[in-house]
Amino acid sequence: MDEITKALYLLILPLIAANVLHMLVVKFGLLQAFAKPIWTWAFGENKTWRAFVVLPILSALFAWLVNFFFGPFGVVQRDLLLLGFGLGMAYLLFELPNSFLKRRLGIASGERSSSYPGWQLFFDKSDSLIGILIFYGWFFSLPLVQLALLYLLSLGLHYTFSFILFHLKIKKSV
Repeated sequence: MDEITKALYLLILPLIAANVLHMLVVKFGLLQAFAKPIWTWAFGENKTWRAFVVLPILSALFAWLVNFFFGPFGVVQRDLLLLGFGLGMAYLLFELPNSFLKRRLGIASGERSSSYPGWQLFFDKSDSLIGILIFYGWFFSLPLVQLALLYLLSLGLHYTFSFILFHLKIKKSV
């Protein structure tokens, strides 16, 4: 199996499933004890501890399930859990600098800049992708060319799923 196909299974499927489930957790107000902002001044109201509890665990679970149903991918089960957990953490950690910058520019949580909404949308979709691709590339020692291809593929999927989830009223914005 080539690396791009493997990444579709081990990188993209677990993160899509984990993020959709996380959005449903937020939408239905589940796990309220963890729904506290990490640091409102720096990141706004929407970056909560709940995400750091839910997303890495779900990503780990889905990485393991994808391997169980569609694998094997030549990765030890324990390492699949670490891969999924690491991807979930990388996704979240790489969103924080963008949130910090937006708060400093006076852009409210969940809002877009009126001056450059297209650029902001691009950075909103790219920040977490860069994080997960750095982690995934390190985990599997992938060359830069494959990571660049995965970035383009993932960016397109990220836009597509955001659009779909917005129209299904699961997500508040594209």
